[in-house]
Amino acid sequence: MVGFDTTILPGREGSITPEVNLAKAHGGTFSKCVTVSSNARNKPDLHLCVKMTLKVPLAANPDYIQMRRSKSGKFEVEITLSTDKPDLVVKEATFKSSQGTGPNQAAWLSSLPDHLMFTLTKPDKPTADGSWDYKLKLSEDIVDIKENRFGEFTIVSNHPDMPELKANGFIDVSAETKK
Repeated sequence: MVGFDTTILPGREGSITPEVNLAKAHGGTFSKCVTVSSNARNKPDLHLCVKMTLKVPLAANPDYIQMRRSKSGKFEVEITLSTDKPDLVVKEATFKSSQGTGPNQAAWLSSLPDHLMFTLTKPDKPTADGSWDYKLKLSEDIVDIKENRFGEFTIVSNHPDMPELKANGFIDVSAETKK
């Protein structure tokens, strides 16, 4: 949506206020363009483009998480959490399957998330842009699953602007982590 002054007299100034819905946007660089139509004889249409970088308070990379069985038998993954917070603390990590119950599982158990074990490693120094890239290792000691489990990972932290980070992903029983 774009707000604008409807009539601007010759030699006067006006304003154009574009609004961008960032509700489902991920961090990164993107562009937005607006076409201004006028009665100017030399250039009736003027294209204005703005290139922006959206910096989210806390981002996971990769943003789709895939846990794989390691040689030790645990399901593991390491992700990078990027933030401007130099003292990030992860309080909890969970995985909630979107597939319901398994054959030997009570129906009420499917509504509960699996609590994951985790280790957060702080970087020695910030990156060139001033953000901190933490390494978060997630693991779970599940031995009884026989097929991939798709769902949502939730990471709870002390970040004041984004205390919960959610990411889709799955626990992959068909592949082994390469180390």
